[in-house]
Amino acid sequence: MTAKTTTRVVDRKGVKLVVGQSVYVEESNMVGQLLGVTEQEGVCLVRLVGTGQVVTVPSKLVTIASWDQVRKGGSQGDSSKTTLF
Repeated sequence: MTAKTTTRVVDRKGVKLVVGQSVYVEESNMVGQLLGVTEQEGVCLVRLVGTGQVVTVPSKLVTIASWDQVRKGGSQGDSSKTTLF
């Protein structure tokens, strides 16, 4: 079995999407991990960091997450903080 991690699908800014990278979902205003992409339809499968929910989102509503968005979880301060020990 083989799987591709790079695709021809691009985000809203024209950057190529890669499976496993952190993305910002404008629709939910949250950061998530890109789990997969359908190249024909341009639909992304994303696991949201704050909730763990898996959603399908058009690639036009996804951008590569900035470090600041990843650090904050992309939730604009609405989620509870995670404590690392």
